[in-house]
Amino acid sequence: MRSLLKKQGFKREQIEIKRLIETLETLLQVAIMSHKARLRIILDPALPQICGDTVQLQQVLLNLVLNALEAMADCPIGEREVTVRATAYTISAVKITISDRGPGFSSEKLANLFAPFFTTKKDGMGIGLSVCRTIVEAHGGRLTVESNPDRGATVGFTLPVNDQEGQQIRGSSSSLIRGPR
Repeated sequence: MRSLLKKQGFKREQIEIKRLIETLETLLQVAIMSHKARLRIILDPALPQICGDTVQLQQVLLNLVLNALEAMADCPIGEREVTVRATAYTISAVKITISDRGPGFSSEKLANLFAPFFTTKKDGMGIGLSVCRTIVEAHGGRLTVESNPDRGATVGFTLPVNDQEGQQIRGSSSSLIRGPR
């Protein structure tokens, strides 16, 4: 927790996606209980490593899961579930998605989500998604947001994977994008 609050520069290191995501349960235990929600984590069994800053990527995950929890505040308690999923998306990328069962976004809100100081929250500042996008892009990835067909929203981001020597595998970035930017 201390490393999340400490100001520090970009620290590039080998990261196991599985460990990064499993840490969420511990870090968010109180928030999940206070929102009377469930956190479901689904991980591909063979997730490759990435290279990046663990603390910054934890900040992205924490922000996105907290947003999802807050989006479900008006949902019946039994339906409040956030799903974090990590998959080997392409040969050169891992995709992490955070889905909720809240109201989702109108097409107008979707178009403005990354605009500076645009917020969908009553007390929001409108900088959280922008900061997340900056961090993800600094890691060579892309951040997307979409409304789910039934209800709720899914925020996803891709991160490039490493080869056996720890170098990022370069793939076509256009093959990694699905949904609005």
